[in-house]
Amino acid sequence: MSSLTMFNFDLTKSLTKKADPDFMAKIEKIKELEYTKPKNLEDHPSQKLYAEVVVDGKTVAKLYNGGSVETSNAAYGKISKLDSVFDPQGSGPALAQQRAEDIAKALGGTVVMSEDALTPAQWAKVPPVEFEVDYAAMAADAARESAEARDGSAETLVKTQIIATQQNEGAPEEPEEEENSAVDEFLEFASMSYEEKVRAMILKSAGVTEEELAAMSPEERAKIEEKIREKVEEAVNNGEFA
Repeated sequence: MSSLTMFNFDLTKSLTKKADPDFMAKIEKIKELEYTKPKNLEDHPSQKLYAEVVVDGKTVAKLYNGGSVETSNAAYGKISKLDSVFDPQGSGPALAQQRAEDIAKALGGTVVMSEDALTPAQWAKVPPVEFEVDYAAMAADAARESAEARDGSAETLVKTQIIATQQNEGAPEEPEEEENSAVDEFLEFASMSYEEKVRAMILKSAGVTEEELAAMSPEERAKIEEKIREKVEEAVNNGEFA
């Protein structure tokens, strides 16, 4: 479960009366998106092999009809800066072909086509991947988080009683633990603008913090900022979180 989910959403029950209903609806939508997964993805034509890049008789990269690439960590370190890998344009066989050619050129290999490779014309007739929300997992996690929250509250109450007893007996106080971090994190998220919330979700899904982004080179940061801007505009225009 991501840290954005772990705002301890059970806390929202006590904040709902004060919270903006539209904001609460967006939170629920974000939660739902985290449990959205493709249906029968392994059987979809996009997941069939398009081509392989071979160097000295060894496969160093696999390209799939959907345009995705699979390679080792060592090989990825050599191709990660390629435009078609880092900042891909388009999708499907056209992207797979461009990536295959770029990777082969960068690594000194050759492109070996697969018998399952689709042409752009064939790809145009492929139905899109269908998605479904795993409501069972969503409910199970919500129940678990609720139970953990109750257990945490009980533990905090016991510690408070112990500290009070020690103070009454003149015993030294235990170091004060950090409290209400979940509430603080929730309120911080709630105070963001709509665009900031979408940006936070995009950075989280990419596994990049604002600090890490700021530490990147100007070129790398500019590329990521541009992708974030495009995704924010797309999310807002399409109403994906509305």
